[in-house]
Amino acid sequence: VIDKALLDDNLLLLIGTDPETNEGIKNMLSNYIHVKETLDWDEALESMEMLAPDIIVCDMESARKGEMTRMLSSEGLKHIPVLFVSDKNEETDRLLGLIYGAVDFMSKPFNQLELLLKLTNILKIKQEQQKVILQRTMTNKVKNAMDNTQQEESIHPFLHAFADVV
Repeated sequence: VIDKALLDDNLLLLIGTDPETNEGIKNMLSNYIHVKETLDWDEALESMEMLAPDIIVCDMESARKGEMTRMLSSEGLKHIPVLFVSDKNEETDRLLGLIYGAVDFMSKPFNQLELLLKLTNILKIKQEQQKVILQRTMTNKVKNAMDNTQQEESIHPFLHAFADVV
């Protein structure tokens, strides 16, 4: 059910100020995905920019509004999917996490399999998006190259030779 090969090639940044919670999540995930843990928001932002994680799991209680907004709206970081975890399970808390830009929200305690499935699904979507973008880019480059070749062939041989000399 879990695509270990997909997860194994990715880096998860775990952000939380509670060492016990971080350790539990890290132990839960470290057999499946590379986990970088941070307990401090300044370190987290620095790690995000330096390591370019594939996904972020953030303990919502450890985050302050300004930090979350900065993280989720930063030009270099806003492409990284964020999954919030929280002790709170109220609708307003879940909605707040989504308003901040998280792709999903899980209440603690949570099931390990559910967390792994959510991470796998998020990373599969990200991987498929990257494939589509690459495919479109390559298709456009090939099309442009073919158009350029056809344009060059339609140019009069004298002008082609003249352009080569110049």
